This record gives sequence, C-alpha cells and structure tokens, in this order.
Amino acid sequence: MKELELYQDDYENIVQTVLEAYNGEPISSRVNYCKKLYKSLTSIRNDFSFDEADLRQQLTLIWIYLVEKYYASTPKIHIRQYLIKCSSWMIRDWFRHEMLIQSHASPVEEKEETPFTIDVGFLINGTDYFPLNTLTPYERYLLFLYYREDKSIRQIAYIVQHDRLTVKNQMQILNEKLLKLQQEGFYQWQKTKQNLY
Repeated sequence: MKELELYQDDYENIVQTVLEAYNGEPISSRVNYCKKLYKSLTSIRNDFSFDEADLRQQLTLIWIYLVEKYYASTPKIHIRQYLIKCSSWMIRDWFRHEMLIQSHASPVEEKEETPFTIDVGFLINGTDYFPLNTLTPYERYLLFLYYREDKSIRQIAYIVQHDRLTVKNQMQILNEKLLKLQQEGFYQWQKTKQNLY
C-alpha cells in the first residue's frame, strides 16, 4: 500500500503515541494530532494487555479500510489529513474496545447470515462462516491481500515485513488449516445427521 510508505512518519507517530499512553509514559511527539490522541487515551483505563504487533496490525487494517473508503468517496480534504484524523479516532475506539472486552464478559448474540465475500468488512470484522470464523486477524489479512488485492507472495512479504519464505509457509499452513477444519466440520455434520435417524 503506497500510502503506508508515503505517510510512514504519521503511521509511526500514531503507534508511538498509543504505546506511550498505554505505558503511562510522557508523550514524545510535538505534533498536534498526537497530543490530542494521547490526551484521549490517557483518560481510559489501561489495565488490559496488548502488544505492539497487535497495534500495528490493527492500524494497518484501519489504513487499508480508510484508503479504500477515501478513493470511493473522494472527500475534499487531502488523503494524509483524512488518514490521520480518521485513524486517530478509530484506533482510540479500538483501544477502548480492547479494554472493554478484556474486562467484561459479554453474551454472544446470534447474527443473521449474510452473503460472504473477502472484502474490507471481512478484514476488519471477520465472518460467522465456518471455518473462516476461526481465523486470526493476521490470517484474514493474508487472505485479503492474496485473494482480494491480488498480491504476490513477494509483495505480501514486503507489506507484512516478513521474508518471502516465511509468508509462503504461512499461506500453506493457513490453507491446510482451513481444509482440515472444513473436513472435520463436514464429518461432524454427517455424524450428527446419522444420529437423527
């Protein structure tokens, strides 16, 4: 994603600001949007756990979503300001969400089935379809890049900052995992069906 390369300093500023707020450290950036983000985060309880890899992954997903939304709607502000403003809000909301789900057990609600596609919604929110509902955010990201964005293994390796062989192995393991889960799910369904008669 070219925007991640073009505005890498802003991306890193947001990451650093969130980490400083989470760790209770003083803010190091003098940029206004970082100061506002830091202030909004320090008012939230941070007695939950996440690491820098989680943060970077989530911010990358947010930027992918925002870039697609920006070019679809073409707002009147520059894409850099759009990314900074919207991703600051969204990463703050993610921060709050992580705090809530780790501190309170919430009941699982049944959702109405919707047609499945590998799109930004799948990337951000996942899906209820088995076995795709067993995927981690990183695994969804790999599938999104490979099938929706039509990226090569080499391109994906560059985006996720791993070597090509590692990503190739991850994709192979991911495909084998999905196939195995699908086969196990079908077997369980057949067994349940037989018990009904």
